[in-house]
Amino acid sequence: MLPNLSEPYFAKLAEAVIQAAHDKHLNVLVEISGGDPEVEVGIMRGARATLADGVLLISAASAMTGASCGAVVMMGEHAAFRELQYVGIDNVAAARTVVNHLLERGYGRIAALGAQDTDVGRQRYRGYQLALADSGKEETRPLELVDHDWSPQAAV
Repeated sequence: MLPNLSEPYFAKLAEAVIQAAHDKHLNVLVEISGGDPEVEVGIMRGARATLADGVLLISAASAMTGASCGAVVMMGEHAAFRELQYVGIDNVAAARTVVNHLLERGYGRIAALGAQDTDVGRQRYRGYQLALADSGKEETRPLELVDHDWSPQAAV
């Protein structure tokens, strides 16, 4: 289940999952939720979910707990889904690595872009802060842009 296929990240992810499944002679059913938590819960609880042996889920729904249809694996970790298996990264280390990379190349003022009201956002922001602190370049006026809309339309 994906929020949409209009964003290149989700389209490429779907393509990679489908290709990997086909290589193993498996079929993939892709559901689009529009990022709507009610739609996501409906998909998970609905009749269509019973067709699947498992679900790879990128979810916006904090109410997803208990809406299972067998094996569920989340893409990315979420506090609301600690009981589910997930595929994710160390967000603190990843953000720290990115900021260190930029600092090593001579960039002096580095902005933190993104939502900081999510677990992942807070972890990435922490990595940003730690890298700046380690370098001695802690911002007296941090450069931050908080946004929740990552669509191409919001970029203009």
